[in-house]
Amino acid sequence: SSMGVLMVDVNHLYVMNQKYGSDYSDQLLRILARRLQENFEAMPAFRLSGDSFVVLCQDITYRIFLKRIDRFREQMEEDYPGSIAWGSSWADKDIQPGQLLNYAMKHLMISKKNDREKRTVDNRLNAIRLQRLQVALNDGRFQIYLQPKAKVDGGEIQGAEALVRYCDTDHGIVPPNKF
Repeated sequence: SSMGVLMVDVNHLYVMNQKYGSDYSDQLLRILARRLQENFEAMPAFRLSGDSFVVLCQDITYRIFLKRIDRFREQMEEDYPGSIAWGSSWADKDIQPGQLLNYAMKHLMISKKNDREKRTVDNRLNAIRLQRLQVALNDGRFQIYLQPKAKVDGGEIQGAEALVRYCDTDHGIVPPNKF
């Protein structure tokens, strides 16, 4: 006999509601519930609160438990990148459901803390990038080039497409896929 516990929490549900509306958040919750059902089939799953879920996986090997978690996480990351935090625990000896729930909750809290720290670093990097972009704009390091648009059947010029290029002080014009 064995038991695995997966706890899932939606990151920033309140903020998503405010920013994108409740329809967006409701859709995310429906997809999350569907993904849990798909990946954990007949295992009992419960919604603990507005943004928290738990799945109890009885009589499952550790390898299969991890495989299902990985598949679920990959699907959620594809559907809604960065939207969930999760924690899990598993035992095949001295199974104590309450203790497994507590361990899964602790791992969930660690996951959420790591997400906050990552977001802080990302926010700092974005601020630095924005500052550099502002300096480049102020220094006139972006140039506009007009590329003619011609008819295919006769070659007659029909207009132009504006292309923006970054001009680096050391490397010259940088292609758009590099800046």
